[in-house]
Amino acid sequence: GDQNIPLLLWIAYENRLLKETPRVVEFLNKNSGLALVSGYVLPRVARRLSSTTEAAQLDACVALLGEAGSLDAKSAVLSGLAQGLKGQSKRAAPNGWAAAVAGLQEKLNPAARANLLTLSTLFGEQSAVKMAQARAADAKLSTDERVEAARALGIAKNNASVPVLLAILDSKTDNAIGRECVRALAGHDAKEISHEIIKRWSVLAAVRVDCLDLLCG
Repeated sequence: GDQNIPLLLWIAYENRLLKETPRVVEFLNKNSGLALVSGYVLPRVARRLSSTTEAAQLDACVALLGEAGSLDAKSAVLSGLAQGLKGQSKRAAPNGWAAAVAGLQEKLNPAARANLLTLSTLFGEQSAVKMAQARAADAKLSTDERVEAARALGIAKNNASVPVLLAILDSKTDNAIGRECVRALAGHDAKEISHEIIKRWSVLAAVRVDCLDLLCG
């Protein structure tokens, strides 16, 4: 088929999206089973709605997630949400978030599961923070999965995660995981972090650039 069709379709949606959000969301929910919608349009709609940071638009995005008819469609919405909110500070969960994601975690593929975990920590869910702590420390998981979990802890900025992140550094883990743990620690305000990093300086050669950023930040 014509490779321009997905782009043209998105341009048509984007033109109406913020002006007629409920109508567009309703239409997409009815057609979320179409590969073009779930694979191309949904993530872009979710990214555009969430990037406005307006409560009503974010609520509409969560409604889209809750009513999406397949796991592929839900994964697409989660991907767009995660992109749209990337770099945002911790905030209250949108209306309907808990209901939209109830029972979803174990059904998703690893990438979508990581997006859900990141978003849940961003929205301040304590159960998600505990799950991220467990996943970051789990040596049986892949490096990518543990990195995503550590990154989620950096977003949550919960000082209860500090001992977990330091313990991971002590475990002589993969450098990529170590770097993400140091970056996550940099976002916390616990007074002991700088002291603990200096105390471990001799064994943190592989991540010293990130450690310097933490200490100078």
